[in-house]
Amino acid sequence: TTHLELEHGLRIDNLIGQRLERYWEALLERYQLSGAATPFARDLLVQAYVRKEVVRLLGVRNFWLSSGAQELTYEGPQAYFMEKATTQWLAHAMIDILGTAAVVDGDASPASALVAAAQAGSIYEMHGGGTGEIQKMIIARRLGLGREQAEKSGRLR
Repeated sequence: TTHLELEHGLRIDNLIGQRLERYWEALLERYQLSGAATPFARDLLVQAYVRKEVVRLLGVRNFWLSSGAQELTYEGPQAYFMEKATTQWLAHAMIDILGTAAVVDGDASPASALVAAAQAGSIYEMHGGGTGEIQKMIIARRLGLGREQAEKSGRLR
């Protein structure tokens, strides 16, 4: 279980939310160039920002807890699940905001390539480290749902 703790949201080499931050910045750049300044697109941009910040803050919390040798239960899988779900949501939002420009690397710019990569990777990124359903099952076990006693998490120290 200890090894899975690192994969399920406590890795420090690639903090939870860093990928979403890069996707957000690329989306914002593409949005500014597209001229698609509709109220609907702006609303989606705000939602995207809030969602990626929630994921980032969950990652920061997990890093703080693990570096302070605090006991963890469901926090790693929770952050990892939120990152996976937000990545999929963001891929759909990119299409709603940018249209077909979100699916192809149209001008070979770094932002265009990142937006296209978000589309290509949003499905398979749900499977690394266990699917979203696996993450939810781990959360339930750690909270003791459906059991007499909650499952203990792995030890990082």
